[in-house]
This record gives sequence, C-alpha cells and structure tokens, in this order.
Amino acid sequence: LVKGNDERSKNIRRNIVRYCVTSQCLVFRDIHIGVRKRFPTLETMVAAGFLQKHELEKFNECKSRYAKYWLPFNWALHLLNTALEEKRIDGTIARNAIAQEIRTFRTGLSLIWTYDWVPLPVMYPQLIFLAVHAYFIICVFSRQFIITPTAANYTVVDLYFPIMSSLEFICYVGWMKVAMELLNPFGEDDDDFDCNFLLDRNLTVSFE
Repeated sequence: LVKGNDERSKNIRRNIVRYCVTSQCLVFRDIHIGVRKRFPTLETMVAAGFLQKHELEKFNECKSRYAKYWLPFNWALHLLNTALEEKRIDGTIARNAIAQEIRTFRTGLSLIWTYDWVPLPVMYPQLIFLAVHAYFIICVFSRQFIITPTAANYTVVDLYFPIMSSLEFICYVGWMKVAMELLNPFGEDDDDFDCNFLLDRNLTVSFE
C-alpha cells in the first residue's frame, strides 16, 4: 500500500516490516531459549540486522518500568504517518488498514507473551500423569475374566487379547504424551517451534 519504486519508498516499506520483526525478536528473546542464546544482548541484534546503531541508542534512551517491546511498533506507526504526509499512501483508509495489521501483529505477540508469562501449575501435569497410569493399573485387574468353572454363570473365554483396552491405552497415553510435549512449545527440542527460522524468514521478507 506504500506506493513508489524509488529508494525512499522502498526504505519505508522495509523499515516498517523490520520494526515489526524487531518487536517479534524482542518478545521471542524472553520466551524462547534458542533465541535468547542467539541474541543475548541488544548489540547482537544490531549485528544481525534487526536494529541499527542509532536505533539502539534511541531504544536505550527510552526509560520504562516495563518491557519495551512496543517501542519498534511506535517507530513503524510514525514511519507510516510520514509516508502518508509524503503522499506515498493513498489516503487515510490505506493508512488505517496498514495500522490495523500492525496492531493485529502486536496483539498476537502480546498473546504469546501472556501464555508464557502465566505457566500451567506444576501439579497439573503430575495429576494427569498419575490419573492416566492409575486408571490403567486398575483396568489390568478389573477387566480380567475371573469366573471359575464351577460358577453358575460360567462362560468359555474366547478372547485372550484385550483389543478395546489396548486401543484405549494407545489413545489415552498418546494423548497424554502429546500434551506433555505442548507444555513447552518454545523449547529446544526438534518438535518445538523454530523461532529463529521465523525471525530470519521475516527479516529476509522485509528486505525483498
């Protein structure tokens, strides 16, 4: 929506996206171990191309009691207003559409950060683990054929393998294992989210 193929227009488009990706990187540094190891300091973000030196100085000059994830978003919105003043955007409707997408992206990052900020109680996975295993230990004894040959309701056992119990075991235990893996989706396991790839991909797109 930012018109123009000149260098100024290209820089505006690239910087708007780069500022959004910078905020994404700042959030991921606090919730993903791999990103924190890759970017232990803000200076490493400058070396990777997410920030420029003068932007880092402005970032450090801003004093706040809380995390400053929102600051690059303010830069992006300010640049968006500059593009509108320079007639590089067709009116306020187009400007508001871009601003709404930026707000949506920021809301998503806030939601991710909130999920990481409020973890599940430690007792919850332990309780689920105990309940599932206790249930099947009880099933081992409660679902056996214990009718003696002298019983009045004696029947011949024609099913020696517990098919339904085995399927139930596979479903419940498999479901529990999946839930255990989802407890920390921002870890360093192979099945966890590769946030470093997302950051690199988004930064590459911003320069195209």
